[in-house]
Amino acid sequence: MVDNCQHVLFGCCTNLVEFYRRIGVDDKIHWFDQMTFVEPGGRATIMNQSFLPAPLHTAPAFLRFPFLEFADKVAIARALAALIPMPLRDNGQSFLTWLENRGQTQNSIQRFWKPILVSALNDEIDRVSVSSAGQVVRESLKSPSARHMGVPEIPLTELYDAAREYIQSHGGK
Repeated sequence: MVDNCQHVLFGCCTNLVEFYRRIGVDDKIHWFDQMTFVEPGGRATIMNQSFLPAPLHTAPAFLRFPFLEFADKVAIARALAALIPMPLRDNGQSFLTWLENRGQTQNSIQRFWKPILVSALNDEIDRVSVSSAGQVVRESLKSPSARHMGVPEIPLTELYDAAREYIQSHGGK
C-alpha cells in the first residue's frame, strides 16, 4: 500500500484539523510546538516560539538559524513582507518563479521555503501557486498554535478509513 497525501499538517490547516476532529481521528495526530530543520550533513536546528506576539513569535529563532546566511535571511524577510499583508492573485506563475523573481537565494529556497511548503502543500514549489503558498505563510503567522506541526501516528489509509465510517454512520454511501 502506498500513501500519498499530506503527511504533515500545521495548525493553520484549519479545515483539515476540523475534518480530522469530525471523523474522530484528531487524537491520532501528534502535535509538535517546535519545527526541526535538518541540514545536509545532519545538523539539526530547532525553530521554537518566543514571548513575542504573532507574527513575530518565531523571529528570534529565525534570526539564529545557523544554516541561513545573512543574505538568505534578508531575502526571506523581503518575501515574507510581500506575502503577509494580503492574498496575492494567482497569475499561473509557480511559487518557485515568484521566489526567484524576488531575489531569493538558492539557499533560502532549498533550506527554508521548500521544507515548509512541500510539507504543507504536498507538492514541489515549482508546482504550487503563489496564492496557495502565500495562504500557508499568512495563516501560519496568525498565532503561535497556527505553526504547530502535526504528524499522523497511524498510516494515512487508516486515518482516512475513518471518513468512510463517518459517512456510513450518517447514512451515506
